[in-house]
Amino acid sequence: MLKNYFKISFRNLTRHKVYTLINLAGLSIGMACALLLYLYINDELSFDRYHKNSDHIYRVSCYFELADKKPQYFASSNVNLAEALSRDYPEVLHAVRLHRGTAKKPLTYKDKKLYANGIQYADSNYFQVFSHRLIKGNPKTALVKPNSIVLTRTLAKKLFGRVGNALGKVVQLFDYQNNTVTGVMEDIPANSHLKFPALVSYSTIKDSYANQGWGSANFLTYALLKPGTDIDQFRKKVQGIFDKYIAAEFKPFNAKAGFLLDKLTDLHLLDFPYEDETTIRGNRGYLNILGAVALFILIIAAINYMNLATARSAGRAKEVGIRKVVGSYRSQLVVQFLLESIILTFISFILSIILVEFTLPYFNYVSEKQLFIDYSNFAIIGLLLGVIVFVGVLSGSYPAFFLSSFQPVRVLKGKYVSNRNASFLRKGLVIFQFSVSITMIIGTWIVYNQLQYIRGKDLGFNKDKVLVLRTFPDSTNIKRNANIRADLLKYKGVSGVTFTSNVPAQDGGSSTNAYPVETVDGKMLVTLTHILAIGHDYVQMMGLKLKQGRFFDKKLPQDTAKAVIVNEAFVRKMKWKKALGKKVYLETDSLGKLRKGYDAQVIGVVKNFHLTSLHKKIEPLILRLIPIAVETKAGFMLVRVKAQNLKRNLKYVTDTWYKHDKKYAFDSYFLDDKFEALYKADEKRGEIFMAFSGLTIFIACLGLLGLASFTAEQRVKEIGMRKVLGASILSILRLLSFDFLRLVLWASFFGGIAGAFMMHQWLQNFAYHRPLYSHWFVFIFSAILALIIALLTVSVQVLKVSQVNPIEVLKDE
Repeated sequence: MLKNYFKISFRNLTRHKVYTLINLAGLSIGMACALLLYLYINDELSFDRYHKNSDHIYRVSCYFELADKKPQYFASSNVNLAEALSRDYPEVLHAVRLHRGTAKKPLTYKDKKLYANGIQYADSNYFQVFSHRLIKGNPKTALVKPNSIVLTRTLAKKLFGRVGNALGKVVQLFDYQNNTVTGVMEDIPANSHLKFPALVSYSTIKDSYANQGWGSANFLTYALLKPGTDIDQFRKKVQGIFDKYIAAEFKPFNAKAGFLLDKLTDLHLLDFPYEDETTIRGNRGYLNILGAVALFILIIAAINYMNLATARSAGRAKEVGIRKVVGSYRSQLVVQFLLESIILTFISFILSIILVEFTLPYFNYVSEKQLFIDYSNFAIIGLLLGVIVFVGVLSGSYPAFFLSSFQPVRVLKGKYVSNRNASFLRKGLVIFQFSVSITMIIGTWIVYNQLQYIRGKDLGFNKDKVLVLRTFPDSTNIKRNANIRADLLKYKGVSGVTFTSNVPAQDGGSSTNAYPVETVDGKMLVTLTHILAIGHDYVQMMGLKLKQGRFFDKKLPQDTAKAVIVNEAFVRKMKWKKALGKKVYLETDSLGKLRKGYDAQVIGVVKNFHLTSLHKKIEPLILRLIPIAVETKAGFMLVRVKAQNLKRNLKYVTDTWYKHDKKYAFDSYFLDDKFEALYKADEKRGEIFMAFSGLTIFIACLGLLGLASFTAEQRVKEIGMRKVLGASILSILRLLSFDFLRLVLWASFFGGIAGAFMMHQWLQNFAYHRPLYSHWFVFIFSAILALIIALLTVSVQVLKVSQVNPIEVLKDE
């Protein structure tokens, strides 16, 4: 019996080649899209899950709240926190700290020097918390002794040629810190929120932080908790650290601090406003949208099969009638039609796998991932088989039960009449398909428009052709950088040189500290704010716009310690009506103790400018001067080069660097490129969304073709009669397309609502965006575009049917 089912199923599929090809196209493209999106979503959800104890590892972050009662949250925490956790809380098996490192650091072995980005310092128990496999060395002792370094496989190969040659070798960090290689570890997987080329033992820098108070936050702290720990209770319990260690230090300033615990596996998709989060994070809302797109694509592909199967129902009605007359049960017919669907789905699935394998290299390029299908993973194979059954049953169930319900007496007399409920269902499915398509059209436009908006928005300063040079810590770099600046300013291709402690678009663009600031009523209020230390020429060279007061003046040496400039956001935060002359106490203590000689006055207010991406609001900011004597010791040199003869200008800057410094490599980038990089993830996601939107619309058109085919077959005799009576093809097209256009109008209504809701949620990822109502025209445009697509799709089928000779369809009447 089963063999007969297969034989009949294959025969029916090969007999109706056009319908079979349409179904194969829709189902295979639909499943390929869904599979690609599944691989992407699964990869995003897999971050940090490869660690053995990933379910029990938490990052302990902190917040500070000063007298202004406005807490600020930091991913970083204090150097003392890890020891307090290990000492005071039995729930903590291990607490490990990482000194954050984002800068490129020079690493030297004999005559070979290279620059490694993000080398970090870690506690000796690091490998007892995180499951990074050591190829060479002992994980328990590798980071115990001072000046020990563990390299990744890739870095070890670059330095020594072979991993086996690494242990015991001495490499120099910063050209002054000798470290012995005590281990080589596997490269950090791509799905890790922590990425570094090497770890140096924390004991190497321990003395530098021996007397640090609790007001600083410059380490990442992770705690491995005992299995079974009640995390909610532990979150409350850990706040006791404040009372025990910090309260007395913070009390004079009416300040407090607290701690937050975030599960390791949640960090990549964490949506929380940490000030200093440096890892590139995913977006859970975007994943939800892509998940919905994947599901909708599968459903739309299944709907296509339903509509095309019912479109053929008139042609198969007599087949069903004859089968029932010769003794077939309805259950046997249901199995027969379901089997046809599953066979078609299986063939489509094989084609979809081929499509995925062909498109994965491009998809990986766009998404910047390394996705692949692991055919040895039984869970994946089970999932893929489940997709076949799900899509096969979903797409075949309605046609199977619909076709098997025909009454043999009626259909054999040629009195086949469409079921009214079935008609409503088919039309409802088409409305659903086009609602999704219209939602995608709206989403595609708004995503594209927002990306254009953030590219073109005025940032409040001139970022074009600004070259950022990193200046490395060295006892001689003050004189060296001064000489480099002097030579650069002599060259006609350079229009400005300045120095700064932080660079826009990198690590938040500023530092964060607490300072006593004069309030509206003349009192001093300790407030946490962003601060940027700059050279004298910074404000003018970067093109900041002055709103009140004046800029820093080289002729006034007191500006170094006695003057600050603030932005509009700072004025708004302090609720000043007159900002000029207000006092700000500047000093090195993070809690801002009032000390003589540090009382500066506000001399100017600049218009708000963006130091980071448009995802974040502009924060209150203080600009202070770096003393001229040490100005060139700042972390970065900014050089504005002229666009004319750009290549020659860049060569001159490079040659000038090496003229004065052969020790450190020329480490540079353009500031506008750095800002572009801030939105790279958004652009990649936008490209993925747009591509799948187009495919969704294409698959939906196949579904409309199915309903048009069904309607045309049902009304073929009516069309014949109308042609006999003199109706034109245009009038027939108008007659048959009216119902479809009405369905699309309904779809435009529902799709518009869904699109508005979805894109409103997406735009919340950006602090700066055009309001949703400004995109009103796209809702009208999407409806018109959908109508045109529908009209063209229907016209193809109507023109085909209208070419049939009326004699052929009316000869039996």
